[in-house]
Amino acid sequence: MRKAVRLMAEPRESLRQAPRRAGGRGGLWRWALGLLALLVLALLPVAAAYQLGIREPVAKVLAPAGPEAPDAAAPRGEALRLILDEAFWKARLELSGRGAPCLALDLVDSLALIEVRGVAVRRCRIQAIDRSALLARRLERREFRERLARPFGIVEELATLPKEPIRVEVAPRDTLEAKQLGPRNFEPEAPDLFYILRIDGGLTLDLRQIEPPAEAAKALEDSLRWHSRRTEAWSAFTKLVQRQLPAHEPVITLTLPRDDVKAIYRALVAEAGLALRL
Repeated sequence: MRKAVRLMAEPRESLRQAPRRAGGRGGLWRWALGLLALLVLALLPVAAAYQLGIREPVAKVLAPAGPEAPDAAAPRGEALRLILDEAFWKARLELSGRGAPCLALDLVDSLALIEVRGVAVRRCRIQAIDRSALLARRLERREFRERLARPFGIVEELATLPKEPIRVEVAPRDTLEAKQLGPRNFEPEAPDLFYILRIDGGLTLDLRQIEPPAEAAKALEDSLRWHSRRTEAWSAFTKLVQRQLPAHEPVITLTLPRDDVKAIYRALVAEAGLALRL
């Protein structure tokens, strides 16, 4: 009789334990759902940044709509060459009426010309040219081809040398003090120069010297390029805050002798213009 009572009690004990096992599985599911929600919240800003900062800008660049869309009947070959050459000479003709030194960049003949009223005062041979692939897309737009017929203006300049070198000297009070001071040592400026030029057509020119830079100039170059990237990142962030797509500027990298880079940098003023032959 006792055995029968014990056997009848066992199902009751199992019934009491069943809710505890079911509650344990429910806690596991709640933990998994909470972890999934945290992952979604963590990945949501990354997905939004990818969509707004990468996918949509690239789609706009590769297949823009509206007035900036590529011309379906864009000229090719020799017809395009004639249009670009005509635009280059129109821009140079307009620059010839200005009194300030101007720059004519001929990327076909690899020449950089510093001109004053249409007269070339310095001819610089470009040793190497590296163009952004985005530039070919720009040439498919009629708006950009027509823009090449007008001079470009300077928006920003970044360089590792001062624009106008200034040396301050304290004159001696008399000849006696001058003799006591003796000859003064002249400290030459840093020989290496890195020059980044942004123009108003949405283009960036990166002028580099062909000579290998000194080890001490590496820090200056890194600082300059970091400043350039920080400016671009801030501009992109501002556009996103304004619910606009960031602008993507093609970069043209030119390699020239150091003295030519310095001459171009020192010659160009705020009022200077630039003609570009692509």
